[in-house]
Amino acid sequence: MTRVWISLGLLPTALLFGACGSEDPPAGGKATGQCMPASPDCYVAGPSGPGAECLAKHDNTGQDVWQGRISQITVSTPSVLATKFIHDTILDLGINFAQPACFEQGDGTFSWLFHFDRTAKKLKTGGSLPVTDPKSGGCFLTRNDLALPIAPIEVDVEMTNGDRDFSASNIDVVVPIFQKADQLDTPILLPLHAVDLKGSFTDDTHNCIGTYNGPTLYPELSCQGDFGDADPTVRRRFQAGATLKGYIRIDEADQVFIDVLDVTLCVYLAGITKWGDGAQKSCASSAAWLGGERPAGDWCSTTNAAATADCKDAWRLEAEFAASAFKVNGDCP
Repeated sequence: MTRVWISLGLLPTALLFGACGSEDPPAGGKATGQCMPASPDCYVAGPSGPGAECLAKHDNTGQDVWQGRISQITVSTPSVLATKFIHDTILDLGINFAQPACFEQGDGTFSWLFHFDRTAKKLKTGGSLPVTDPKSGGCFLTRNDLALPIAPIEVDVEMTNGDRDFSASNIDVVVPIFQKADQLDTPILLPLHAVDLKGSFTDDTHNCIGTYNGPTLYPELSCQGDFGDADPTVRRRFQAGATLKGYIRIDEADQVFIDVLDVTLCVYLAGITKWGDGAQKSCASSAAWLGGERPAGDWCSTTNAAATADCKDAWRLEAEFAASAFKVNGDCP
């Protein structure tokens, strides 16, 4: 089995398996507006310029091509991915930039890009190399030397309501999440199939899909927002403006090894107790698999519908996201 390694560092066991509630605001804490950044590095043209409401790093105003990057994603299903731990240590950490002045304490290693062509009615989407300079932008990455190939995909996109509302479907894409900006050979791979995207730009500048929640965040919590497993939208940094629905195949999930959990993504999704006893800590090496059983997904890849007794080879993934205008420099060299 070819493994794709996820290394999140040495984390306390309590954080790894016990992070299941949102942090209450400090005593006397309140949202004061202090979480609206003042640094020009946080905006394409200052706090009152185009796209300021979503911390845009590029300006699409008056353009026929609208470029952007996911600024937040909040998973709702599978439930084991819809946790504070997964969002804090993988998703938010990778999406957020290393910009303390903008109240971002990430590493810019997870960049999911969008390129809307208004004239051709096409959407190109895919992953990027790590981003160290947000205003310089990113690029669409293609790689065929990993367990799962990475490449952008272009699909038809429907635009309505004065081209502010959009929807696209049947997107098959593998999005990389790099561990560190200088480690390019061991990315986390997120293999998604039959993805449906639906959302709205906030206005006719096409700079924001969703908005930054700065005025509602707590300075006492370092303006980082919050995440509650019972209600994952609690005080998130961004208000989402779009949804994402697709599925992850069981066989591909078994090629993604999560180093910090010492099991594959398949084992993590199917259940460590039953599927984590194999020599390779994979579903395929477990006693249950070798005995003829298979993990029971909740989705069928053949029909792209809910699982049945005869087809349960995938897991449904659903999420909401926000995105901000961001320069896309074509395909990576």
